[in-house]
Amino acid sequence: MATQHGRTQFNVAINQVHKGQSGERIAEKLQQTADRFLEKQLGRRIVLTFVGEIPADPAMEAAVLARSPAVVRDARSPAAVALAGLAQTLARQTLPSLGLREQNSGLTGG
Repeated sequence: MATQHGRTQFNVAINQVHKGQSGERIAEKLQQTADRFLEKQLGRRIVLTFVGEIPADPAMEAAVLARSPAVVRDARSPAAVALAGLAQTLARQTLPSLGLREQNSGLTGG
């Protein structure tokens, strides 16, 4: 995406975060790796913005095996709750640039 579309900023969500780990810390390490290797290769810095984490969750694995969305199969599971929160975060970031705003009943024009 950086080379084909000239993008230098990307949102990053860390999946399968185990207890005792920090998705934000993993994203920081990913940024350090991008700084070390991609900047040299591309000639410009790629900025990774941490937007959330999805915990390791047996309910997610069960949903994948059942070929069913985790948020439908078990909406109260930690992974499903995190996915819903991540969707809200991304929607809040994206909607204004599309001329839309969030309302309780759904999306509406600006």
